[in-house]
Amino acid sequence: MAKTSQEVKAKRKPKYSTRNVRRCFKCGRRRGFMRKFGLCRICFRELANKGEIPGIKKSMLNQIKNAQAVEKPEVLIPLSNIKYEIARILSERHFIGEIKKSVKGKHKIIKIALKYENGSPKISGLKRVSKPGQKIYEKSSEIKRVHGGFGISIISTSKGLMTNIEARKQKLGGEVICEVW
Repeated sequence: MAKTSQEVKAKRKPKYSTRNVRRCFKCGRRRGFMRKFGLCRICFRELANKGEIPGIKKSMLNQIKNAQAVEKPEVLIPLSNIKYEIARILSERHFIGEIKKSVKGKHKIIKIALKYENGSPKISGLKRVSKPGQKIYEKSSEIKRVHGGFGISIISTSKGLMTNIEARKQKLGGEVICEVW
């Protein structure tokens, strides 16, 4: 944490623009600062895992992967429509167990039951394909199979989220969100 005197000094307008020091508005840290959010990387990660920063799908995938690594029976994820649809698709394809919407305090959450087969997780790998810095779009003819057909990719099409198999059948292309195997 930064000293109070440093925070006060940082709030003053510097004599030269090159001396401008950007600090996290939450903790005052100056390193690892993300201009877009006004936060340091540590505070950003904390808020993203709580679901307080909208549109962070990567944290959902990481929470599922980390929970399965330590063999937790369930994971709680902040609710958003896209996260619920991703969880619904994974549940339909038997990668995860039952999903439920519930309320914890004043926040809406998704409760996901994780599946294990002989002590090992059903999901052996998750890969985020389309990222905020580089969106990946594929035509219906370009959609590939994941791990020789043993996995799925989740694609955001004009008709909603669906797997690569359904998108190919309906001849729809779109943004490839993630691959699961």
